[in-house]
Amino acid sequence: MTKQELLTRVVVLLVAAFGGAIISGPVVVSTSPPISLKRLLPQRWKMHLNNVLHRHAVAAIFEVLLVDAGYQVIPLGVERTIRELRAVGQEIFLKLTHPRLRSMPDFFVLDLAEEKSWLTEVKYRPYLHHRLIEDLEVIQREWAPFTLILAVRQIPDEWEGTIRHIRVFKIEPETQLNLSFFKERGEQLQDVFSRLGDRWEEGTIGRAQEAILRITARV
Repeated sequence: MTKQELLTRVVVLLVAAFGGAIISGPVVVSTSPPISLKRLLPQRWKMHLNNVLHRHAVAAIFEVLLVDAGYQVIPLGVERTIRELRAVGQEIFLKLTHPRLRSMPDFFVLDLAEEKSWLTEVKYRPYLHHRLIEDLEVIQREWAPFTLILAVRQIPDEWEGTIRHIRVFKIEPETQLNLSFFKERGEQLQDVFSRLGDRWEEGTIGRAQEAILRITARV
């Protein structure tokens, strides 16, 4: 899968899921000049571009990557499953939404052939900081064990290798979440989701990393 194919599928997924429209027919995305996802989203999302678009775009990239590798990916996040809540303000959202639903991980990933499954949360952060830990502790209390796919722009020195901006963490109820855990305990994406092994050799994971860095660099 080329970078353009990856970005095209991500755009289609985002617009179909959050734009209230169903996309049919071919979609062509030009990667030169850089793609502006902002132009493709409804007006109500533009004011929240940094904390909403980045979050959903990164999740969509991993969803496309996993589906392409042969996994079944079931979206779970409340904003994906209950469309009516997308247009309300934060106060009404908090009033109507059960606390457990607000902390629900993004995906349930299935590998039926291997009889494996992963309750999966996707996070993007510019850098590792304590607010990330606070956010994850809420999910841990309600949903552990779960798998975290974490993408970080400013990587710690401990994250080595070609794919340096993406790590996967297995979070159990008893896991002590701290900065040392996130610096030292991460695994490569293909080591947890083994079907991605071929994608590692094809460079698709590398292109996904490039797409994440590119999208999150835009304001």
